[in-house]
Amino acid sequence: MRAAGRLSGNILWNLAGGTLPLAVGLVAFPVLLQGLGVERFGILAIAWLLVGYFGLFDMGLSRALTQFVAERIGAGEREEAAAAASTALSLMWGLGVVAAALTWLPAPWLAGELLAMPAGLRQEATDAFHLLALSLPLVVHTAGLRGILEAHHDFRAASMLRLFLGVTTFIAPMAVLPFGGDLVHAVSALLVVRGVAWILHRRAARAHMPEAFGRVAIDRRWLKPLLGFGGWMTITNIVGPLMVYFDRFVIGAALSVAAVGYYTAPYEIVTRLTLVTTAIAGVLFPLFAAHWRRAPQEAAHLLQRGLVHSTILLAPALAFLSWLAPELLTLWLGPVHATEGAAVLRLLAVGAFMNGLAQILFALIQGAGRPQWTAKLHLAEALPYWLALLWLLDRHGIAGAAAAWSLRASIDALALWWFAGKVAPEIRAATRAPAWLALAASAIIGVPLLLDVTAYRYMAMIVGLPLFSWFAWSRLITLPERDWLAARLARRGR
Repeated sequence: MRAAGRLSGNILWNLAGGTLPLAVGLVAFPVLLQGLGVERFGILAIAWLLVGYFGLFDMGLSRALTQFVAERIGAGEREEAAAAASTALSLMWGLGVVAAALTWLPAPWLAGELLAMPAGLRQEATDAFHLLALSLPLVVHTAGLRGILEAHHDFRAASMLRLFLGVTTFIAPMAVLPFGGDLVHAVSALLVVRGVAWILHRRAARAHMPEAFGRVAIDRRWLKPLLGFGGWMTITNIVGPLMVYFDRFVIGAALSVAAVGYYTAPYEIVTRLTLVTTAIAGVLFPLFAAHWRRAPQEAAHLLQRGLVHSTILLAPALAFLSWLAPELLTLWLGPVHATEGAAVLRLLAVGAFMNGLAQILFALIQGAGRPQWTAKLHLAEALPYWLALLWLLDRHGIAGAAAAWSLRASIDALALWWFAGKVAPEIRAATRAPAWLALAASAIIGVPLLLDVTAYRYMAMIVGLPLFSWFAWSRLITLPERDWLAARLARRGR
């Protein structure tokens, strides 16, 4: 019971850090849309995705840092752990500078040629991208500092910092709207936020491992292990996010930055919900690494529970968004966004559900030391996805882009399910029941794409959500888990 409580507590901290910014985003999106206008909001959305993409531009070093530091600390080798951390952090500064150059240099072409935007916004967008480039060394280095916190199992500090960063990413651009509703002010605010977040992350990481700070140092003994582990992760970190994020670049180039704005709001809502599974996967990753070889039954059990819990948390929320998409978008952003975005939201909801489960499977495969499997999968997916994206975007507009994204995410999840089964026979057996549950849930989420009758949709939500809640409590949640939840609720009720 105590181990289950500790595991659940770590997941809850991760969950809070990832999901509370979603509530802030719900308030921020209409304000930013009105204050900036749809074109500027579309460019701000591209700025957000650039920060998200280059946050992964670390050659797998943040994940390698977490694994090696945790391993060396567990063996009582703090000096070696500090050498590994110092080497990884120094390398990540260099990668951050490269990321900044890759954003700064093509900024005029990006704003003037690639993206279809009004001529009057091109210089403003160029200046905004230049400011954004200045934040990227901090973004990349922060990922490494977070890796040190996770290696020490300090999920509370890591989650509080993620919460601060997630909330201020929305609040900061809103706060500067009275001083000028332009992109330069908005991105300047994001630059300040990233600087403060880096300082806070550095203080927290240094408290755990002061010997890794104070000077830039690269220990050559650690270059090969770090870069070797991160080599395959580099492919995943470059190709994977290209497929996840850069559909908005294609929409901006092929249609308009206004279309990016219509696409981004539904996208942000459904994908932010998958932070639930990001929280679960982040806690399970070191446990998978510890158990998959010496205790595969335990790894299989953890994987099964991770998949089931992710389904319980994600499926009802995404079904609610999908079945009531027109009404929710009208209330949130207005009737124009509801007309443009309802089908987008429904298509993305199916893909987001499968993508959320894929994160649990990804953590298992990475924890088992098989980064080459996911890297090869992403390489195989890239070209077909880009071709499908261009073809469907041409034929169906932003709904076609959503369909391409959702289809790729679903295929990716099914492939990862198959790869996970190859790790150990026990794991293969443990994934069968969650697989059928996931297929049923994805079908329910996607029903409104085929049956969009208002009365049926309302009846399905009124009847379906209570039925699912009963089924989850009685059949999917185990007795120890129910006891733990009951104890937590009783404690809060006092």
